[in-house]
Amino acid sequence: MSTEHHDDEQPASIAAAIVDLYDTMPAFTAPAAERAAWFDTKAAVFDRIATSPNGGDAFRAKAAELAAAARDLAKSTRELGEKR
Repeated sequence: MSTEHHDDEQPASIAAAIVDLYDTMPAFTAPAAERAAWFDTKAAVFDRIATSPNGGDAFRAKAAELAAAARDLAKSTRELGEKR
């Protein structure tokens, strides 16, 4: 089974999703829209972890917290970007 990521497919595993996420992290100097989109992707990855049957309740709760934080960062990044 390949874990190679294609734009039209989901990564084969959560580990692959995390690697893909950090491989695509934009620079701080990237446009706000690009950085916000990356935070949206990060939220989706951690939402996936939070709803995974693997790990314990504390693990899933922490993943849900990280997803919420990523969504907040996406929102604030967009808002700050629009003010520039």
